[in-house]
Parts: sequence; C-alpha cells; structure tokens
Amino acid sequence: MHLSQSLGKKSQLLEYSPFTQDIKQEYPVLFEAIEKTVNKELAGDQAVLSEAFVSFIALHFMVSLNRDSQMRTVRVAYVCATGIGITNLIQQRIASAIPNIELVGFASIDDARALIAREHPELVISVFPLKNLEVQVIEVRPLPNAADIAAIRGAVAKKLQVPLAQIKSQQPVVPIRPKPNLEQQTQQTILTMFSIYSELKQQLPTTIDPYYGDAFMMHVFLAVQRIMFDKQYQGKPNQDDPKLVGTVEHVFSDHGLAINRAEVHAILEYLSLSHEVPQEGDDTTGRER
Repeated sequence: MHLSQSLGKKSQLLEYSPFTQDIKQEYPVLFEAIEKTVNKELAGDQAVLSEAFVSFIALHFMVSLNRDSQMRTVRVAYVCATGIGITNLIQQRIASAIPNIELVGFASIDDARALIAREHPELVISVFPLKNLEVQVIEVRPLPNAADIAAIRGAVAKKLQVPLAQIKSQQPVVPIRPKPNLEQQTQQTILTMFSIYSELKQQLPTTIDPYYGDAFMMHVFLAVQRIMFDKQYQGKPNQDDPKLVGTVEHVFSDHGLAINRAEVHAILEYLSLSHEVPQEGDDTTGRER
C-alpha cells in the first residue's frame, strides 16, 4: 500500500509542527533515532519524510514525562474520545506551559458529564465540542497551539484572579534518555501504527472531518500502543454497527492485534464528529478569538 495516498497531499500534520525545534533541542537522541527509522522504512512515501512527522512520533514517546504541579491551581478535567491516550498528550503539553492546573481526571466523550458531576472541575479542556454544561469548556486542537494555550492561560488567570503575566511556564522537562536499541524498538511499532491508520481511512465508509483528522491519526497510533502493552481502554457496552465493528477488528487482526469493543467504539466515534465554527458571541467553547 502506498501510504502517502491515504494521508493525502495537504496533511498539515506532515507539513508543519509547532514542536519540532523544541523537540530537536531538548530530545536530540530520541528525535534522531525516530528520524532514522522513518527515513529508512518509509523512504518510498515522500509525504511522511518531514521533521514535522518525526516530531509527532516523538510526542508519542513523551506522554509519561513531567507530572509536576505546584502553586495555587485551577481544577481541570480533560476530555477526548477514550479519556486516555491523546488526552495525556494534551495534558502534558498544557501542564508544561501552565503549571497552575490540577488534574481531576480524564474522561471519554461518553463519560464526560459523569466526571464533571462527580469532580466539579473549574475548567474542562476538550478535543471535541461539549455543549450545555455549566462549567467553562475550552475546545483545543489535537496538538494545542499557541492560541489554545493563550485561551487556557487567560481562563486560569481569570479564575485565580491574578495578572496574566503571573501564569508562567515551567522550566523544560528532563530529557528522555533513550536506550541504545531505541531504533529497533520503535521500527516495527511505527510501521504498524501507520499501516493500521492508513487502512482504516481507506476501508471505513465515512470520511473523517478534516478538523479531526490529526486527532484520529494520533488516536489510532495510541490505540495500537495500548493493545501492544495490554492497556486497552475499558468502557461501557455499546451498540455500534456490526459491519463497522467488523471492519475495524479485521484491520487490527491483519496486523496480529486483538482490539476490544471499547477501543473499537472510540475509533468509530470519529465517524460522526463534525466541527461547527462558533457564532459571534458564543462563549460555550471558551476559545479566545
């Protein structure tokens, strides 16, 4: 399969990443190892031979870093399709830029309202739109950009009743020290992630909304990781279309991976998502304009 055809010619994820330079400076060994693997194994797919794509893969290996928190904080809940995976990436990115946040929990779309009712967060940060909630919701991109961070920083400063300048970034996290055989360890994983993502895009009958395209890609990558390490998402029973369930299960099984129904359900949720541009004066998302 020619993977670049599945990605399309105008994938913003492959053309630009706001984190590339930071990752190259702070995690040079990790970046170099992944870049070498991508250039070697995906040499025939020019669409992925970019530093932006390498930086995205690097983010996948940085989820476990930096869980510090000090000072007076705002209680925050994070929401994505499963409540794990991508949400961890968002939390790590935001926590490094805004230390005045206390995590009260991760939630899937299905479980978001229950988490909010139970934990009473002061702020909800979500990859997807959430409406009709009393708590403020800030919708962010799959990889939060400067505008997303600014919106969250402004909301935190307002809730803490402090000047915006007082909400300062943390010092850089301690770099990952990869093992010498990192290239060998990541090679097969990267290829499997990429192949499954491409096949799902090709075989699922509904086109993913472009706004959520990067989120879908990251979700599939992290789902593969969870299956490989026996950490699959455990959710409530659902009534998904059996044909769609079979399609997803077949794609994963072709790569020797057994995906459970909760993970399948989370993937299929992307088929029904559509992004609506907020109207002027609509404060439900909390995004600054």
